[in-house]
Amino acid sequence: VIPDDHNAADSAVAKITSFFGQTFASEQTRDTLISALKAKGYSRERIDLFFNRLTEQVASGKTSSLPPNILASNNMLFLLNREIKLQARYTIPLSTMMITVSQIGNDGSLRKPHSDETDLLLPQIFSTVKKSLRETDLVGTLGKPFVNVVFVIMSMTDDAAAHAASHRVKSDLDSKKFVVGNETLSIVAAVSVTFYERNDNLNLKNYLALAAENHKRQR
Repeated sequence: VIPDDHNAADSAVAKITSFFGQTFASEQTRDTLISALKAKGYSRERIDLFFNRLTEQVASGKTSSLPPNILASNNMLFLLNREIKLQARYTIPLSTMMITVSQIGNDGSLRKPHSDETDLLLPQIFSTVKKSLRETDLVGTLGKPFVNVVFVIMSMTDDAAAHAASHRVKSDLDSKKFVVGNETLSIVAAVSVTFYERNDNLNLKNYLALAAENHKRQR
């Protein structure tokens, strides 16, 4: 339902842009949604209100700055939860990967990155990770509390294949030069893998806790 008041419209816009990420701003997605809303009987006035608020948020930089084909947190969590349920029901192999930046530096001098440096690095890391994996692997974010974590869902992937992929990703990241401001830096990436083993009590929350614990051992 499209809300009538501005505050409710802001809330709806935030939820939709969070779910779809940057791809929502594309003209194709916009036109498709407008057509669907018209078909549902919503007035042009209510649709215009909704998209005016969306345009304002895009202009003010409040929408996701994720690169194309990178999933926003709500979308990623929804798909991960679905994969967990499918694995539990059909015993389909499922592996995931967590990636963070442990250190950055140049000329052999390494240190922990500052938050603004991580912000500049993440789009480049997303791009590198995406190129290192299969087209079917899903790359995105998890949101709080997993800030600055690149997350990957690898469906139909067993433990051995997932670890092979993680070694490839780490090698590609550690060997690449990244531009941060006026500097060209190297990074040391922490990459961990979690393989879903059948457990009737394992839900989304527990799975994420397990993945986070696995990642701590790689940092």
